Amino acid sequence: MFAQHGVTVEARRDHLVDGTGRRFSLWNLASVCAMLDEQQWPDTITHHVGVLLSPAPSLSDLDDEQLAAALVLRLLPRDGLAPDAHPGAEQIAPGLVVVPAVQTEHEILTPSERDLALRGDLALLRARAQRNLEALAGSAEVHHQEVVVDRPEHAVHVMVGESPFVASLSLALETVLGRFGHADSGYGVLVATPYRHQLGYRVVDGPDSIGAVGHLADLAAHGFSAAPGPLSPHVHWVHEGQWHPVAPDALPEPLVRAIAP
Repeated sequence: MFAQHGVTVEARRDHLVDGTGRRFSLWNLASVCAMLDEQQWPDTITHHVGVLLSPAPSLSDLDDEQLAAALVLRLLPRDGLAPDAHPGAEQIAPGLVVVPAVQTEHEILTPSERDLALRGDLALLRARAQRNLEALAGSAEVHHQEVVVDRPEHAVHVMVGESPFVASLSLALETVLGRFGHADSGYGVLVATPYRHQLGYRVVDGPDSIGAVGHLADLAAHGFSAAPGPLSPHVHWVHEGQWHPVAPDALPEPLVRAIAP
């Protein structure tokens, strides 16, 4: 495919390198192909190569209206960001931060706070990014499945999709829950964000919710270690806007009280 564009590449373990030293990652392509039928792979690969070789967009390519429409809040690992690029990034849980991203036709940009500030008030831009994420939560193409590992009352819900914002939809939980006929009963939601294309959740609705923690923990650990774009190997209890790490043997006291029979 690269040869069709006049580019010669050398294959490495998880990426390609051309004669100038440019590195082309294969992680995103692998993640997308894993969710498609094999007959769809050739067209997907052709499109991906075209995107990789297209000139990289920048904020200056977007007018104010285009920028506002392209902003989306994104969940990212703290260690994946340059330390001086997002000094005000909200850390919602250990190792996880939320930043405004810009979704262009072929690429997702994560501009620095300084670059975004040149385009407008950061608080207003972030608010627009949140609204756009809420809209995406109600419309993104995802595969949603209720997963029962042992007992039906311990079931969890798993969403997977091509969008790299699927895990970020955990920042718009109310919309996600409503889309699939669920609602926070006042006790919060257990959430797993293993990698950017997957989101697992279970509404806390009583003592049986405890049985779901282990299943979400397995989901998080496996996806984090095996899939492209890892985010977090942990499960979090999202309650009243706060994220609390949980594990089958380490439940926050407020959660224990909430589910006590």
